[in-house]
Amino acid sequence: MKFVSTRDENIQVTFKEAVLSARCPRGGFFVPANFPEIDLSLLSSFRELSFPEKMAKCLSLFLSEMEYSQALKHCYAAFNETDFSEKPFQASALNPYKKEEQIIFLERGPAGVRQDYANALLREFIAEWLGEEKLLLLSDSRLSSILSLAASIRPEGGIRPVYFLDRRFPQNRINLLSNYLQKDQSFGLFLDKELPQAEITLYKIFHSPGFLEGLREKGCQVLFADGSSVVSLLTQMSLLLISYTDFVAQDVFPDRDSLDMYVSSDDLDLVLAILYLKSMGLPFGHIFIAENSQKVYSNFFRTGRFQSRQHFSNTIAPSLDNQVSPHFEPLLFELLGRNRELLRECAVAYDDNENFVLDRQLQRSWRMHISAVYNSDKDLIRMCRSLYDRTDYLLDAGASIAFCARQVQRSKLDDIFCVVSSQNPLWSLALASEALFHKPLQERTKIKALIRETIEESGIALPGAFSELLEAKKQPENLFRTVSGENLQEEVLAQLLLFLEADNQ
Repeated sequence: MKFVSTRDENIQVTFKEAVLSARCPRGGFFVPANFPEIDLSLLSSFRELSFPEKMAKCLSLFLSEMEYSQALKHCYAAFNETDFSEKPFQASALNPYKKEEQIIFLERGPAGVRQDYANALLREFIAEWLGEEKLLLLSDSRLSSILSLAASIRPEGGIRPVYFLDRRFPQNRINLLSNYLQKDQSFGLFLDKELPQAEITLYKIFHSPGFLEGLREKGCQVLFADGSSVVSLLTQMSLLLISYTDFVAQDVFPDRDSLDMYVSSDDLDLVLAILYLKSMGLPFGHIFIAENSQKVYSNFFRTGRFQSRQHFSNTIAPSLDNQVSPHFEPLLFELLGRNRELLRECAVAYDDNENFVLDRQLQRSWRMHISAVYNSDKDLIRMCRSLYDRTDYLLDAGASIAFCARQVQRSKLDDIFCVVSSQNPLWSLALASEALFHKPLQERTKIKALIRETIEESGIALPGAFSELLEAKKQPENLFRTVSGENLQEEVLAQLLLFLEADNQ
């Protein structure tokens, strides 16, 4: 499988080159150039394999240049018993005894579920390819992603994780997080500024050629350990493929049936993985993107108009409060039929906080495959509480909003569908507090006590990373350097260079 740029048809690279590129030349993202066709009859052989063996089968299927034996070596090293002591992955029905009951993917890992697997694989690839070279690995700003990277990357070997937060994080959680992250010699950035596109802003800074050159002069290479990386994309495609074979093996649904997919708006990278697998022959049906009251994607998919807004309101699920995700561009690239000229026009517009409108013919072409639905905070709390009362299963915010979207569509669709559970519910503590105890988070200021009470009430297993974070005994030290200047790029680079100089000493 080769990878091409979303903005320049002349740029085509191998998997290794795509992994080791801090940025796609001349902007944009790397996406697969073409897709192998999957023979669904061969997937029955997955049933008797271990999890590392299944992942290796998937990687060798997607990457023609990677032999199965090579993929297997990486997967056994990545998904070892130390880092993944529990059963590393499970896909099952929420209630397999009711045919009309919803199907859900259950994902487990050290901290941040899907991203755990991608980070573990990325660690093995860069250890082989980069040797002793100093490397900065950047996480996105979600708490689950930060803890996932911290759990996956070992401090030895010249790898330094870099994390960033924005004003949506309360100070008490920042102190807890800083305390936990001290051990891996990390560097943290806190944006003390309300930015409707915080992730886009940081992404643009770290993709700037001048910024990267300044770091290279200090002997550092930058890689992104987030959903925009090709390792993350292939990992998510592999997990979806494994989950599909698990469902077929459990007789949850016949393998000939089309499976509608519901995914939260903070998982657009997962939407892209579903689209690609669908093009390779997996019987996925319509894809519904579920979001909260921000309505960014709902309005776009309904009207074809992307309206850039300077401000948004905070909701009960901050992970869903992004105006636009960095993963929007590769998804838009596919929706536009890989029309790079049109994509460049759209990308310039949303980078500059301007509006753009797509013609009706394009809108009709994607409405057959994908659409978006929104719900309010009240709907989200009601759904999470209802499902917990009926099934004893506490959902994260993303899965809850996806179930809300399903409720809107219930009268129009068949019963067979899938909601993807993307996080541990403890990352959605405000929602869990409302759903379980009918009290908002701000009325329960003792976070540690609330987490323990939530664990006891719901029976959720506490991720190891979070457990260590809560048990920290030492006085909190603020790891995150505050940046709030007008020229964020210069300030962030200056802070990073000071960090690297201190690290060299």
